[in-house]
Amino acid sequence: MPVQILPASSLRSVIRLPAGRALFLAPNYLICVVLWPIGRAIFGIVSNFLPVLREGVLPGRVEQGANDRQAVDPGASNSPSFMFRQASRPMPASHAEDPVHQARSPPSDPDAELAFDRFIAEIRACTLCAPDLPLGPRPVLRGRPSARLLIISQAPGTRVHETGLSFNDRSGDRLRAWLALDRETFYDESRIAIAPMGFCYPGRDGKGGDLPPRRECAPLWHAQLLAFFPAVELTLLVGSYAISYYVPGARAGSMTQVIARWREFLPEIFVVPHPSWRTTSWLRDNAWFEAEALPELRARVAVAINPPPRSAPCRRR
Repeated sequence: MPVQILPASSLRSVIRLPAGRALFLAPNYLICVVLWPIGRAIFGIVSNFLPVLREGVLPGRVEQGANDRQAVDPGASNSPSFMFRQASRPMPASHAEDPVHQARSPPSDPDAELAFDRFIAEIRACTLCAPDLPLGPRPVLRGRPSARLLIISQAPGTRVHETGLSFNDRSGDRLRAWLALDRETFYDESRIAIAPMGFCYPGRDGKGGDLPPRRECAPLWHAQLLAFFPAVELTLLVGSYAISYYVPGARAGSMTQVIARWREFLPEIFVVPHPSWRTTSWLRDNAWFEAEALPELRARVAVAINPPPRSAPCRRR
């Protein structure tokens, strides 16, 4: 029997019937069912690659260039020198939700400034050691993300606790003399940041001196705090506690032996003794510190906080 081809009008009439409509739409539904998971898989792959492509980096590769990110040795992440270097490296925009990563963007970034303010407020609200602090918690620290000199010291004394101002005592007078800085420059937070190993006054020991900084403080806050200072050119480690924490192998010798090796830690780190009254006799016995180390320290601090202006590019003729 010959096949009869229905006209278009007849075909539309057949499709309107329930059985004919089902036969006509069934193949379309089957195609949609098959293509839907394939399309979702393709979309997921493409969406994962879009942020990477925007940054110009492919998975499994390391960018090349002076300012590019480097491959990270997992074993080196606990090294203080590693933290100093990492704090100055910019992170991709895809990490902007993380306040630590926000802080690595340029200091003029309003979002980074806001994240920094929130983090500082979190530190100043800390009450972790409150039961063990004789004068109660009052975390003292200074600095803005634009700071170029970072001073890591010991812990606040009673006068600093009362005033809330870092190095607002005789130790601060001596430290400012070592750095050849007046008070106005020293307390310019846009250029100098100060972060003690313990943010709160720890109390006095049986001999009348101050107790060591609380051990909970630096491991809890420092790594995150350093990440908020991407412009730091020089880190000054003041006193045995800061040096022992941030200089690998410092505990193998005396503080005098470590400070005598001050040249080995440059250009990122400069080590000095704590400028308390106890250091007076040490300075007499180690005259080389004022004769050799302090001139170099002053020169490097001056360069760090007063970067030379960039010269204007010459016009092409």
